[in-house]
Amino acid sequence: MSAFPLPTNLELGEKRISELLQIYKTGVGFGFDRIRFHGRSDEVKIAENYTIHNWIQQTKNFTMKNLLLSIYKKPFIEDSDQDEVDTFIQNKYNYRFEDGEEKECLGLASAFIYKTLSIGFSDISEWQKTEIKIEVTNDTTHNSEIVYNVYKQKNFTLQTILEQIIFVKRRVLKSIPEFWKRKEELFPSLVFCESVKKQIEFFSANDDRFKLILNKLDRLNSFTNSWIDGEFDSKQIGLDLSPDTKHRKESSIDKRTFDCPGLGYKVFDFHIKWSFGRQAFRLYFYPDKNSRRVFIGYIGDKSGIGY
Repeated sequence: MSAFPLPTNLELGEKRISELLQIYKTGVGFGFDRIRFHGRSDEVKIAENYTIHNWIQQTKNFTMKNLLLSIYKKPFIEDSDQDEVDTFIQNKYNYRFEDGEEKECLGLASAFIYKTLSIGFSDISEWQKTEIKIEVTNDTTHNSEIVYNVYKQKNFTLQTILEQIIFVKRRVLKSIPEFWKRKEELFPSLVFCESVKKQIEFFSANDDRFKLILNKLDRLNSFTNSWIDGEFDSKQIGLDLSPDTKHRKESSIDKRTFDCPGLGYKVFDFHIKWSFGRQAFRLYFYPDKNSRRVFIGYIGDKSGIGY
């Protein structure tokens, strides 16, 4: 959460708290259940010389008060998240204003590190953006990075925000059954054949091999989402993929024929290939030009598809 610059009066500060909670309530529908702040409520100012703790003590709106207390989480980075702590410490994070002034932006830094959304409630136009660029620097590198930001309720209807929400949800998958239950939500442009369920059931959600699978699916889903007309141009996806030779396809047709929901049985040809250590993986897919969707028929070791 970022509130810079501070409101200039108490009334506006209280209004901001109300707006923040309304944004949060909308976010609940997308799976968000907490808002991170940089410190204790008596350390977070919402107006000059006025903290969230002051507001909690003085407000008569007990519904808003209890809601804020239930979702308040500090600090920006959890001490137990060692990788995130290391990343946070090793870099400096600044926001550059249009006039060239730079200011440290630890709230935006936290959102960037956790790959989640930031929430800002500020009147200045530079903070009322859904994409905020920050400068990430250390002794050897200087990069500009994008943080996705919501500053009002209707931001949750924007495509860029919805795509980032889906990305965040993929990061918090707890099990393969959960993935299977939510696959349409996570990859709306892809259709999974029932065969895939058994192929991936032995993975855990934290398995690095499964994370690679999610990365391939993400790229394929993003490309399919932009497939408006014409033929499916697999060369533009940016992955290592190719169709099989006629001989390989004919010699293993029984292993590459899958029942596609709504289409029936199809012979799969196109595939994405990658390796994890010594294990070679294949992801077979079937692009359907009528629906402009891609069907996933096989994910696993290449030996299972006729190699």
